[in-house]
Amino acid sequence: VLRQPTEFELRDGQLTIPGASLSIAAGELTVQGTAGPRMDMDIAMRGLPLKIVNAVRPETGATGTVSGTVKITGTSNDPQMQFALDGKGVAAQPLTSNGIKPLSFSAKGGFSNQVLQLAALQARNSQNLTLNASGRLPLSGSGLNFKADGTLPLSLAQPALASRGSTVTGTARFNITAKGTLSKPSASGLVSVENASLTDPLSNLKLTNIGLLAGLDGQRIAINRGSANLASGGQVSIGGSVGLGEGYPANLTIKL
Repeated sequence: VLRQPTEFELRDGQLTIPGASLSIAAGELTVQGTAGPRMDMDIAMRGLPLKIVNAVRPETGATGTVSGTVKITGTSNDPQMQFALDGKGVAAQPLTSNGIKPLSFSAKGGFSNQVLQLAALQARNSQNLTLNASGRLPLSGSGLNFKADGTLPLSLAQPALASRGSTVTGTARFNITAKGTLSKPSASGLVSVENASLTDPLSNLKLTNIGLLAGLDGQRIAINRGSANLASGGQVSIGGSVGLGEGYPANLTIKL
């Protein structure tokens, strides 16, 4: 709904909007500038409800709000964009179906020449899921250079374990760099787990004080250190590597 009367001018295929402000649910969207063969558009959002996406794509199941600014320049054939956005209580069906609770995020960056340049992305939620990321993401071709670090609660694996009645607790920490292309990235970095636990009633197995330090190097995961205490007494350790190619070739050593 327009908050006030607004005049639009269309001349030689170029649309000029001196300033249009719309109320959308409890949010607000403001648009100002020109659009057409030449682009020079400023968009501002305040508390814009993401559920409006569901009107077009109901399966998205989007919730939460987003605020921030987007500036679009360039041409209609080659648009360029700068953005600074903040989201609160953001969720969508692909996230909720995997047990991920609503997120808060902030993102700054730009898009030009079919490349997304992410200056900074930060996200977190009440499950101690955190993400800090930045980098260059070309939509096609080489030049991918993306870095991410953060924490991931192991409880997110719970849905996959539910049929066995298993439970897992703890947190994984990661620091990953991806290069190459989006279609075939090459990743490197470290993943660690400390003081985690796993209980599996069907096999009468309970592991405590699970620790893991693994390195990711292209198409291989090297387990530098892996150990856990057995509830029945004793300890188990694992080392070696697992390939990420077809068949996941492994070379592992397990000691009890």
